[in-house]
Amino acid sequence: PQMQKPQLDELVDGMQLPTDSEDLTTEFPWGNKDEVTKEFDEFVRKSKTMQRLRVKPSEWFREQMKEWSAKMAAWKKAQVEFKRKNLPDTDDQSTDIWGSEDVMDVGEGRPLFEKFEQEDWALLTSRFELHTCLHAFSKEHTDHPGLHNSVLPHYFMQYFERPFPMKTFGKSTTGQTLELFADTLTFNASTGLVEMGHPDGTPAETFVKLTEEARRDRKAKIDAGDESAKVVLDLRMERRGEKGVHKGGAKGFAPAKGGKAFGKGKGPIFRQSFAPAPTMMRARH
Repeated sequence: PQMQKPQLDELVDGMQLPTDSEDLTTEFPWGNKDEVTKEFDEFVRKSKTMQRLRVKPSEWFREQMKEWSAKMAAWKKAQVEFKRKNLPDTDDQSTDIWGSEDVMDVGEGRPLFEKFEQEDWALLTSRFELHTCLHAFSKEHTDHPGLHNSVLPHYFMQYFERPFPMKTFGKSTTGQTLELFADTLTFNASTGLVEMGHPDGTPAETFVKLTEEARRDRKAKIDAGDESAKVVLDLRMERRGEKGVHKGGAKGFAPAKGGKAFGKGKGPIFRQSFAPAPTMMRARH
């Protein structure tokens, strides 16, 4: 019978061709030894890239995410405090993204993320999480040839205990989702492999700058009439899977100030202050 995928995943690491010994002579009637060896090695390599292994987040991974959570909280607080000052708006081009040393203050106390909306925070979070996920896996599997995009959602779930953000951003495939993060990851469409775009130790602030750069580029395209540049954020998927969010006794959606409560009974809870529909929010600029 044909071997099932889970069985293959468990056995592929130990696969090897038989070698000659005093009691065994290996023959290759379907081709010469070099050709068979090359084809077999390629089969093993490809099989490894599509393995769905069980992983346990390392201490390094947990520390990275702990530091990230603290930074995100500080950045969002800084944005709220700055907006309370009601200072005049500035043109995007007045701030040099990559020339700014402190993302918390790029001049006049303005944070680089001053104009971030909910979709920008979501994109920023996903950038860092995907970056960290790949590095964590690489550290724990040093001899692994890499991950195929088809198994990335599996490992994302293993590390973060929630779904890969494909539906969050209104995408139907992993490849489409990764196009949003071309500045963070390298996706080889011909091989399907996903590779790290930034080295281990890249400052978290780098991802803030990448997100601001992407926001400006997206805004310019939308202003020019390119509706396809808009990001559609599905708030149901943004919250689904988070611990303590989906509970049997949940009573609808808790509104933010000025917002409206939607739904009654079971379901995930999130705060929504603006949206054209209860479950979908189109990017604001």
